[in-house]
Amino acid sequence: MFTRRCTTCERRQLVFPSQLAGISTTAHGVEVSYRCWCGDVQSFETAHVDQVMPRVAA
Repeated sequence: MFTRRCTTCERRQLVFPSQLAGISTTAHGVEVSYRCWCGDVQSFETAHVDQVMPRVAA
């Protein structure tokens, strides 16, 4: 579950796993598509893991 602001209805709402429409890996990170409560399909791209969490030597 996560929150997103819909570009169609302009509301910030909780998005549940049942609303996911697709997940794909890109060169820049992971693209997540979901269906908003208003019915519109939205998507966003997360940061690449290396950009979020720096690698730590063991």
